[in-house]
Amino acid sequence: MHKGKLTIWKDDRGFGFIQLDDTDKKVFLHISSLRNKRKRPQEGDIIKYQLTTDEKGKLTAINASIQEKFLGWMIGLLVLSILPIWGTVKLSMIYRNPLPIAIYPMTGLITYWFYAHDKKQATDGNWRTPEQTLHFWELIGGWIGGFIAQNTLHHKSKKSSYQSVYWIIVAIHLAGWTYWLFLQPYNLRLG
Repeated sequence: MHKGKLTIWKDDRGFGFIQLDDTDKKVFLHISSLRNKRKRPQEGDIIKYQLTTDEKGKLTAINASIQEKFLGWMIGLLVLSILPIWGTVKLSMIYRNPLPIAIYPMTGLITYWFYAHDKKQATDGNWRTPEQTLHFWELIGGWIGGFIAQNTLHHKSKKSSYQSVYWIIVAIHLAGWTYWLFLQPYNLRLG
């Protein structure tokens, strides 16, 4: 099995080229050679493949797959989740109620489901979930589920207008927790 960086990708034509190790040689990759087609290839993706030559002697990738950037987005998720986890645990302790801890996981699961459903609807050519619905669930706490869905389902992760609103929602949550945990003049305590 070889591994290389996709340096050229022509999405409209369904092919591109992988840089072969540290040489000037390029390996041809056709979309039909990808085993898992959940994600469209993009320049910069790391491709794992078997190397062969076609009938004209051209280096060609077969049995190819896009290497997931799992570690990178998992670290990002962990960093982004620190304040919400800390804040919900503190709220639960103050109010002696486990409900605040459950809000992010519950809304995250619902939001993930909406992403998955919308992606399936898009693939099948059916009615889509309105973006406002996705943003609503992100706003009430499901943005972590949205983050996971964007990185595992590769849905809504490239549309810049959607991403702008999504990251504003994330910033609102993080700013709110930052204020509540560190900047308010007194601790919120009842009873």
